Amino acid sequence: MKYYTLIFFLIMGLTNLSAQESLLTLADGNTSFKKVVKTAKKEKKPILTVLYSTAQPISHTNSFVNIKELIKSANYEIVVLDPLKSTRKMVKKFEGQSSNPTWLTLHPEGEVILQINPRITTNEELSTFLKTSTTLHHEVDQSISKYESSKKLSDLLSLADISTQTEDKAYMTKTLDEYLKRVDPERISDKNYKKVMDIGSKVGPSNRLQYLILKDREKAMRLGNPKDVLNVQQEYILTELRSSDLLEPYYVWNRYEKELGYHADSMYRRFALVYFSSIVPDKKALFDESYDYISLYPRTEWKFLDGLYEIAVTGTDKKEELEEILDLLFFQISREEGYKQLDYKAFVLYKLGQKEKALNMIQKINELAMEKGVRYKSLIYSIASK
Repeated sequence: MKYYTLIFFLIMGLTNLSAQESLLTLADGNTSFKKVVKTAKKEKKPILTVLYSTAQPISHTNSFVNIKELIKSANYEIVVLDPLKSTRKMVKKFEGQSSNPTWLTLHPEGEVILQINPRITTNEELSTFLKTSTTLHHEVDQSISKYESSKKLSDLLSLADISTQTEDKAYMTKTLDEYLKRVDPERISDKNYKKVMDIGSKVGPSNRLQYLILKDREKAMRLGNPKDVLNVQQEYILTELRSSDLLEPYYVWNRYEKELGYHADSMYRRFALVYFSSIVPDKKALFDESYDYISLYPRTEWKFLDGLYEIAVTGTDKKEELEEILDLLFFQISREEGYKQLDYKAFVLYKLGQKEKALNMIQKINELAMEKGVRYKSLIYSIASK
């Protein structure tokens, strides 16, 4: 009987392997990407591009059936590119994609990346991906055609807005920059200014957007979302410094102080926390930055403060610093009595010698954690077990 069982599983295994449809059969082997783009432009069709390498292990198995017919019936041109061999700029933009294969849909005009999906394994998943991409392709296509026929600034701004629905940050930035190049910053309406700020929060670093913000930063903060404006400026500064190999605290602080106004200090401290925890593993500097931040900006969202408090409470045994942290924790607990806030308080109390009081808090900490569906182990155990 066991031999029949073994034969059954072998047959099933072979059946599964035979169900794996080779992606290399999707496109004609002698059809270049350039030719596919040319055809797609002529016939006004989107392109399905599969980044796939036979030299790398596949990320997941598939159960496709007649996949080529499915793609053709969805009215797509098809091309398969090996990311290890192709020199296409599009491939280089996504060379960090770890999935093999990765599926991309493109608008042929400018090879705009509409959508990306790193995991498609069935006909149903591919069909859904193509349908949503087709809708987006139609919207982008209409917007491009409208602007090309009118050359109106309003249509260009609409195209920049539509571009943010795609996965192509380079195209978003290029389109917004083209608008900012043509518009007079002094005459732009408040409505369009707000739209520019909204679009700018989604694009990549832009020289022209940075110039617009610095020209009247108060206006940018008033008409845009202040948090988005700060993020735009920060991303621009850090990208520029990184490209110049100057991404170090001294240079970052100088730029922040010059360009971020009174937000410079808090934004710099956030940068420094990341820098000292990863780029330069300096525990003393990381504690100092964390301690200063929770002291200076106690009203920051808890999601961000949580990790800083852990660094602070575990990073010192000095009575004065522990008492200061305890006072800060009383304020945090008044904002939200969560299990992490209470555990940090218990941990500090334990370090200050109030062990019985700290241990009595553990039951409530566990109860609050369970309410959140979390199995939590108090920090106290890390020192009580020593």
